[in-house]
Amino acid sequence: MDIEKLTIGGLRIGIPISKARLIEIMCFGIVGSSAMAIHYGIYYVLLPFLPVNVSFSLGYLISFLYNFTMTSYFTFKVKPSVGGFLRFAASHGTNYLLQIFLLNFFVHVVNLNETIAPVPVYAMSIPVNYMLVRLAMKRRF
Repeated sequence: MDIEKLTIGGLRIGIPISKARLIEIMCFGIVGSSAMAIHYGIYYVLLPFLPVNVSFSLGYLISFLYNFTMTSYFTFKVKPSVGGFLRFAASHGTNYLLQIFLLNFFVHVVNLNETIAPVPVYAMSIPVNYMLVRLAMKRRF
């Protein structure tokens, strides 16, 4: 296995990482970014008509289905299965609870505008989500 130091924007990080893992992380970023765009787009469209938590939850559900399919085929290159779906759902259930908690914190405690409140939510939950999804899809870190 070819191990290299991870470099981000010219900054060399002392974490050994294989090329395969780096590609996996990049694929996760592509799938996650597109799922996040779907989630936010649905949230933004529904927000004027529905309560913030309902809008956020419906967007999450729709992006979840897309995310499972793309994560299986594109990111981790595994065949979708019922077991994989259940593990993915469990990992995303945990992620959803984290996100809905953070969303309510930013909207109701910090008084951040509902339109931009998902931005810090995503920033805080993405690293946790990667580890949970990787564990769910590959059954290991």
